[in-house]
Amino acid sequence: RMHYDIYRNVPEALAVVHAHPTYGTALASQRRGIPAFHYMVAAVAGGKEIKCANYASVGTQELSDEMLAALGPRKSVLLANHGMICHGPTLEKALWVANETECL
Repeated sequence: RMHYDIYRNVPEALAVVHAHPTYGTALASQRRGIPAFHYMVAAVAGGKEIKCANYASVGTQELSDEMLAALGPRKSVLLANHGMICHGPTLEKALWVANETECL
C-alpha cells in the first residue's frame, strides 16, 4: 500500500525502498525523526528534517496516509515502530537515500 501510494502521489518517485535498518528502526521505535543537525539531512531527504510518521497498523491505508503526510516533499521518512521508506528517480538513488538516512 505505501509503495503504491508513493508512486501514485509523487511523480518523480520511480523507485521505492522500504527497510527495517537498525538505527532508523531504533529512532522510529522511539517515534523520533532526524532533526537538521547536519547539512546531509537536507542533502539526503530534501528538507530540513526527516520526520517520523505517526503509528498505524501495518498494511493499512491509515499507515500509508500517515506516511505520506510525514513524507511531504522529502525523499525519506521514518515509520513509527516500524522502519523507513525512501524514494528516488532510480533504484540506485532510492537505495542511496535509504543508506544515507541510516548513516545519519
